[in-house]
Amino acid sequence: MRRRNIFPDPECAGMMHPYANDGTRSDFVKNEGMMWMRATTTAVGTQQNHAQYSLTADRVPAEGTYHVRLLAHAEGGDGMARCYVRQPDSTYLICYTVNIPDGQTIVVERAIGVPAGCGELIVRICPAAVVGATAMMSRISIEAADTYEIASGGGFRASSPRRPRHTDLKAGGRVRIRNLYNPPTMKDRAPIVPWTPAGMTASAKTTDEGLEITVTGESERGCWLNPQKPQPYGLANVVWQKKDGSYLIGIIKNMTVQMPVGVTVLTRLCGFDDRSLVTLLQNAGLPLVFAASDHPY
Repeated sequence: MRRRNIFPDPECAGMMHPYANDGTRSDFVKNEGMMWMRATTTAVGTQQNHAQYSLTADRVPAEGTYHVRLLAHAEGGDGMARCYVRQPDSTYLICYTVNIPDGQTIVVERAIGVPAGCGELIVRICPAAVVGATAMMSRISIEAADTYEIASGGGFRASSPRRPRHTDLKAGGRVRIRNLYNPPTMKDRAPIVPWTPAGMTASAKTTDEGLEITVTGESERGCWLNPQKPQPYGLANVVWQKKDGSYLIGIIKNMTVQMPVGVTVLTRLCGFDDRSLVTLLQNAGLPLVFAASDHPY
């Protein structure tokens, strides 16, 4: 069976006009060679800020199960990706609600059910309820679940070449992912001082626990930590692990992470040659930082 994306504007090239509610502005931006539909919070009210694409009339898919996939990114606070269908009685049913962590790009993949007599299908992006916060989406795909399942189990298609990377699919669904930074432990690496704007200061030192960073002052521009240099060849994103076990993930623009005011201890660092691998590990609930050798999952 032939795969078909029924979403009219998958690359967000302006072929469809999005709707934005009061207090939200929508526009199109280009980032990393891709076009995105962006929603920006301009005022905070009683309704959740959002911008959305709406499929109506002959654009509504027939009754059945469909697979929705898209890229989503949030800045200035956690965003949200949502999908709705309008039922024959004119009520709206939520198909999915997915949180988008601040500063991260995620892959949203969900199966949805379209009822008979569906009057509308909505694909929505919601920025945080903070003036200036943004959320955006791109690479939107809606296809029949049966063709998606066949394609997912059918392996590589010659019409869809992928850039080579240091991951190998093993028998039984195992994947090996390489950490480009060696050693990954920050106590064994030279200290790196974050960038600071006027009004802020930062210092860094290596301790037995790792990289200890102290940030003081205040500025709307914030304090930012760049990837450790020298950067490995092919580096596409970085993840730093903090002393408490949580992670700082490089943003989509330049792989930097924002450092909070106070003292932060970073214990380990992981470099990826494909930024989508971070999302893959997150969705699977697996560790984002590991030894420098190929790591089996």
